[in-house]
Amino acid sequence: MIRIIALAVALGLVLILHLSGVIKSQGLSHPFWHVQATMIGAGIGVALTVGLCWLGGRAPGVARALRWLCMLGLPVALAVTWYAAQYFINSADYEPFAGKVWYLGYHATVALFVTLIGTYLPRFMSRA
Repeated sequence: MIRIIALAVALGLVLILHLSGVIKSQGLSHPFWHVQATMIGAGIGVALTVGLCWLGGRAPGVARALRWLCMLGLPVALAVTWYAAQYFINSADYEPFAGKVWYLGYHATVALFVTLIGTYLPRFMSRA
């Protein structure tokens, strides 16, 4: 039950960031596909969280390594997404490759954010 609460908190945080406009104001998503990409990224994040929780019962060492990989991947995804967005926006003819990297990087950013909150929040909740 605590994992479901953690996943709900993660999705709630994504919803708050989405509705408040913080993500768009920081240039992480394009206004045209902002809603679609947020929903897809959140869905991928839910699937990753469920998979990591399942794997944690079967192979805890592998699950721990994948959680660390997700933790290291989030800042990388944020940086790549922001850089590709700036490159796409500032290019004279709107570089299509930078647009794809921006689009897919935003999916990865949301998915990794949901995964990290969904997998690490139960650890902090159980300690309190």
